[in-house]
Amino acid sequence: MWSGGSGWAGGSVRTPAAPSCNGVLVPARADVAPLVPAGTLRDHEKFAAYPACGKVYWDGAHRARIAGLIAAARAADTVPAGRKESTR
Repeated sequence: MWSGGSGWAGGSVRTPAAPSCNGVLVPARADVAPLVPAGTLRDHEKFAAYPACGKVYWDGAHRARIAGLIAAARAADTVPAGRKESTR
């Protein structure tokens, strides 16, 4: 999620606005302590928050699982049985 300068919350990629407040996502750490579970605060170093509405985000376990699925799909680079390959 937050890469500190080049990721979707960092710099070269446009940062998404929060649907609830239309705020800007910014890096956060100490100020999120009361907003996240103690274990999450202990296990993660990088957080991003929308100050206007107080929503906080971090790279959860699901991100690693999804990245693994994407990597496996790219490595396989095959078309499933019964499907036609895209002509794009």
